[in-house]
Amino acid sequence: YPLCALSPTTNAPRKHRFSDQFNDDILNMVASFTGEIISKHRKQGRITQLNSCLAFFLHDLLSVMDRGFVFSLVRTYMKEVTANITIMEPEHSSVLWELQIDFLRIISSHEHFIPLNLAPVWSCWFDFRLLTPQLPLSAHVLCVDTTA
Repeated sequence: YPLCALSPTTNAPRKHRFSDQFNDDILNMVASFTGEIISKHRKQGRITQLNSCLAFFLHDLLSVMDRGFVFSLVRTYMKEVTANITIMEPEHSSVLWELQIDFLRIISSHEHFIPLNLAPVWSCWFDFRLLTPQLPLSAHVLCVDTTA
């Protein structure tokens, strides 16, 4: 794909910036890299780099692509790695746990990760532009929309 692929569509909504074929290619790439990470997790040097590169790639995609799609890619990675951790011997699964934690550390470092993952109920307690509480912490009241 050419580097200037973004230029004509940077003002388009995130869902329409990339073609379905490109999205499918990204999905296949993430699935392929995830499978590679799982199958070769004992070779820590290169696989650790691949895991970090995949996480940083998805981190960067959060800024330009449909975030729901990117989070579905993160979910694909997490489900595959977790499924393999559960069937492994505990002494072998620790490496995959470390890779998964590192992956999540990188993804969660994105500037919009916290606001994108808070439940809608939190929107009445926090002003996401300032990330400051609007209600005292002692208020244990569920947010209820009384205007409806």
